[in-house]
Amino acid sequence: MDEKELYRRVELYKKRKLYEKSSSYKKKISYKKKRKYNILISICFIVFIEGIFIINLFKNDTDVSVMENRTLTHKPRFDMDNLIEGRYTKKYESYKNDQFVYREKFINIKSTTDSVLLKKDINNVYKGKDGYLFESFEKPNAENEKNNIDAINSFMEKHSDINTTFMLIPISTTILKEKLPKNAPIVDEKKYAEEFGKDLDNRITFIYPYDTMRSHKDEYVYYKTDHHWTTLGAYYAYEEFCNQLGLDKKNLDEYTKILATDQFYGTLYSKSLFKIKKGDDIYVYINKDENDESIITYTEEKKKSASFYDTEKLKEKNKYELFLDGNHPFLEIENVNVKNDKKLLMIKDSYANSFVEFLTPFFSKIVMVDPRYYYEDIENLISKEKFTDILYLYNSNTFFQDNSLSLVLNN
Repeated sequence: MDEKELYRRVELYKKRKLYEKSSSYKKKISYKKKRKYNILISICFIVFIEGIFIINLFKNDTDVSVMENRTLTHKPRFDMDNLIEGRYTKKYESYKNDQFVYREKFINIKSTTDSVLLKKDINNVYKGKDGYLFESFEKPNAENEKNNIDAINSFMEKHSDINTTFMLIPISTTILKEKLPKNAPIVDEKKYAEEFGKDLDNRITFIYPYDTMRSHKDEYVYYKTDHHWTTLGAYYAYEEFCNQLGLDKKNLDEYTKILATDQFYGTLYSKSLFKIKKGDDIYVYINKDENDESIITYTEEKKKSASFYDTEKLKEKNKYELFLDGNHPFLEIENVNVKNDKKLLMIKDSYANSFVEFLTPFFSKIVMVDPRYYYEDIENLISKEKFTDILYLYNSNTFFQDNSLSLVLNN
């Protein structure tokens, strides 16, 4: 090896060592920067979580979710008996979920993300034919269903002298199944509903108006943008109720049909943000019989009304609250011209709000209890009012997933 080649190799070796040293240094610098970045991100995340926790501690409760068009759970009153039974814990868990700060913003972000990603459903909502939006039917929560069945049957055993009816309302996904998109999952709600009916005490009249609603499927019996039935849908269920119980029903032409609004954008629209051409129409049906005069008492709000409709709600987003001012834990309806001694306890969800007005000619008093927000002792209520009839009225999705009914009945 000559001197020139040796010199070249030495210089190459020096350069390689210098490069390796420089590269190692850069890696160390890069590692340190990455480590500082990760620490900073972790600190920001912890601060964010702690901030959310602190805000949740001090924020005032929200009464209504505008996006979901429903009343939110408020902090339950502490009671040792309810704590031991587990009722307080479950209500408190529901309260924390409902009152979580920025809850609607997070739902909105998810809706927007799903839309951008072109998902077939957005927040479990599907876009069907003729502008209809649908929520999928959720398979029954087995534990909740068993608890509810046991509680209802035990309640029937304790109050066997009270005429009891359970009315389970099918959702639009089941009745308007021809309008579903091809990619929507189909669960046989009818099968679960009929199995539930068979498990009820045979002294309970079970009404599942599937055939009735299907026979009117080409009419406007469910809202397109909301999960509720329309007032017309409620009327057809009322007809079935009367037929099953042997009551003299009023014909549809005995009511005056009035358009309340044509700008109703309901829960399914709010959850999905699907583009739709127009909002829903909300109609009310006024009994032409001038003797049908009712006084509604909102106990918690300490107010009375001579109307089933709060027209101020038509100025707000949740226009379904036109009916009885939305959901309330407890309210009383007295028909001043009904002189019989029949009193109805209606244990219900929001489907009952547009249904109950059809029942007022049959009862001198109707008491509505919504177990999702009711914390009083229902046995005291029954002892006080001496009810002759009980009606449970739920839509299938709410009933099969909700655990509040068994908690109230077992109180």
